[in-house]
Amino acid sequence: ATGAGRSVGALGVAISNPGFAIDASGQGFVISDTPSGPVHRLDLSNGQATFVGNSGLRGIGLAFLRGELLALDFDPDQLARIDLATGAGTPIGALVHAGVSCAGLDAASDGSLWALDDGGRILCISPS
Repeated sequence: ATGAGRSVGALGVAISNPGFAIDASGQGFVISDTPSGPVHRLDLSNGQATFVGNSGLRGIGLAFLRGELLALDFDPDQLARIDLATGAGTPIGALVHAGVSCAGLDAASDGSLWALDDGGRILCISPS
């Protein structure tokens, strides 16, 4: 492995501070931190984005956990579930670490959910 990357293609949409996740079947999703929190499905063969819907979140992190798409919403700091058919975001709960602004989200194979905040701290988040 060399770490070399290659461009697959342009999304064709404007995004800001995106969260990105790939489901078990290889389908990509991206969310933007703009106020409406648009969610797009990505064709990973050419990079083309297809609008799914507005989440209503300022999404900055995405991860699949047990087949569900979860997002970090930074205003307010909370965890939310994304409906894959409509893009709508449903809050699950607030992040309880005061002063934490999370930036990255990932799920581990054991079912745990992890976030990285912009202060360099790693958090384990309860997904329910």
